[in-house]
Amino acid sequence: MIKRRLFIKNILGLCAMIPLTNNLCFAYTKRTYNIIQNFSSMGTIGKINLITNNKIKGKQLINDIIYKISYYEKILTMFSKTSFIGKMNKNPKIEFNLPKNIIYILKLSEILRIKTNQKFNICIGNKSYLKNSNKHLIKKNTPLLININKNKAMLNDHLTIDLGSIGKGFAIEQAIKITNQHEIKNILIELGGDIKIKENNKTNDWQIKIDSINKNIDNNCINLHNTSIASSGQFIKNKISKNYIIKNHIIDPTTLSTNNYYKLTTVTGPNLTICDALSTALYNTPLQEIYILKKNFPEYNFKTFI
Repeated sequence: MIKRRLFIKNILGLCAMIPLTNNLCFAYTKRTYNIIQNFSSMGTIGKINLITNNKIKGKQLINDIIYKISYYEKILTMFSKTSFIGKMNKNPKIEFNLPKNIIYILKLSEILRIKTNQKFNICIGNKSYLKNSNKHLIKKNTPLLININKNKAMLNDHLTIDLGSIGKGFAIEQAIKITNQHEIKNILIELGGDIKIKENNKTNDWQIKIDSINKNIDNNCINLHNTSIASSGQFIKNKISKNYIIKNHIIDPTTLSTNNYYKLTTVTGPNLTICDALSTALYNTPLQEIYILKKNFPEYNFKTFI
């Protein structure tokens, strides 16, 4: 009989997401190790929970995963002038040669912008842009914000790329590919509320508990197996603009202000990169328009907490 330890992650100051498993019985021929490692990246904290037969290789695998996530943090950040995104933001209207993984996430972001009715958009600009610029809103029918040609990309003028609403999911999705080269039983990677689960033992599920501090929201448990879950919710910040009152960190690209439709939104599905983006889009989408997301993303499950 093996008990996997539970761990608690405070999310957005309003809830806790608890990856938890019940008591599991495995007929293992080798000794099994449960390794848990904390780490920090992309401005938040995370944990890795690995079930493996080899303790030494398991610890090395966790180190490799953390290194890979940190690598993507460096190349995706908008706060470094030397990162690929930093260079594009500093030099709009200039074409840059970019690695395949950057091209992929830029293309995917443009597709998601259109399919979410622009409720997800990496090009609305950062806080400095909102505060200092009086430029018009990006229209929903704008065909292209980033010009991409094979391995080259160019940012349209006056825009700023911010991958904060998709970067964590993408980094974890890429990092977990490392496990394909290793013999593992189960692994769960969590960073800032984004969770990726990979299990080779198909008889057991991880139980994800969303435990809200708000008593008006019932506690919820979701059983997951070989899937992903991402969440978005309120995180109060000060007003940063006379024109646009910013109440929390999630900005509606169609209004450049914030909404209070929900306390929390969650999206589950096969790809954490897409879950990460869709949880933000869902947070910006009024209840009567969620059917658009469900229609365009049938493989994903959407849940809101009011």
